Amino acid sequence: MPPLPSPSPVSRPASRLCVVLTLLLMAAAREAAAEVSIQPDVVYGHKDGLAMTFDVYRPEEPNGGTILFMVSGGWFSSWRPPEQMLPMFAPFTDAGFTVIAVRHGSSPRYGISEAVGDVRRAVRYVRHHAADLKVDPERLGALGMSAGGHLSLMLATTADEGDAAADDPVLTASDRVKAVCAWVAPTDLRPVAWSDPNHEKQYENFPGLDITQAVATEMSPLLAVSADDSPALLIAGDQDTLVPIWHSEKILAAFEAAGCTDGPGHDRRRRPRVCRPRHGPRRQRNRRLVSKAVGGRLIQPVCRHAGSLPSREPAGANRESSAGRKRRSASSAVPIVMMPIAAKI
Repeated sequence: MPPLPSPSPVSRPASRLCVVLTLLLMAAAREAAAEVSIQPDVVYGHKDGLAMTFDVYRPEEPNGGTILFMVSGGWFSSWRPPEQMLPMFAPFTDAGFTVIAVRHGSSPRYGISEAVGDVRRAVRYVRHHAADLKVDPERLGALGMSAGGHLSLMLATTADEGDAAADDPVLTASDRVKAVCAWVAPTDLRPVAWSDPNHEKQYENFPGLDITQAVATEMSPLLAVSADDSPALLIAGDQDTLVPIWHSEKILAAFEAAGCTDGPGHDRRRRPRVCRPRHGPRRQRNRRLVSKAVGGRLIQPVCRHAGSLPSREPAGANRESSAGRKRRSASSAVPIVMMPIAAKI
């Protein structure tokens, strides 16, 4: 039997580099674990024999405020190892906020109405179990992108105080939040629902939109605006063809008409726009644009209550540890844009 070929030689410098990189990664993982504790798969309800869960990211020195992040894209909620979300949430946890990543029943098995019901229950659960979760029940906020932004705005516009007569103690708690941030969020589902004969074909990629006009009306935060709604930060892009900027412009106008605005407000002399974020295949470029805009202080959000972003980096970003700054990637620059609304929580 001929001798086995010897493995290809590896240069000593390359070998050392691999060892150094491995040690650095291990050190970073230990540092992140020391700063933020993760409580995974907390069960906030059951449906069809399945558990509905969220993950809790608790900073070493929590400030009491909690941000519920809606894990949703196209009203589909996926699971991933919770450690992978740490860099994205770092701007919040570094500033002392607890983050809760909420998953909901996904389309096409579960519709948009059920997704809204799920996240409303999640807020009630967090408030009812605030002591166990080590959070302040009066300092809850919501954050989401795209469909997650829609769910956040549904929390802002349709919340109630709970049902005191409910047999389930969770349902007796309120699902109101102190503030929300909605990134490129659809606010009027009527023209994008499949039941609209003039809907664009691109929306047929989202089975959650296979709904009647009656359901689309009920699930449109634009149509549920009232004077007691939660403060909201709206971020939209004038180059987004999937969720055009008019979704944010219309609900901003509705908030103002309802008398919701109590802050410095939006500069009405300018067209609202934010560094042209968009849906679609140019996602990596979008991340770089967002990162550049944060560093260049060029962002002008469509917003109410929070007003325009400050001319310098938000205070929460300035308080980041050096380790936090090293961990943050271009994709995690997005939450920094949302830090002004955190001051309302």
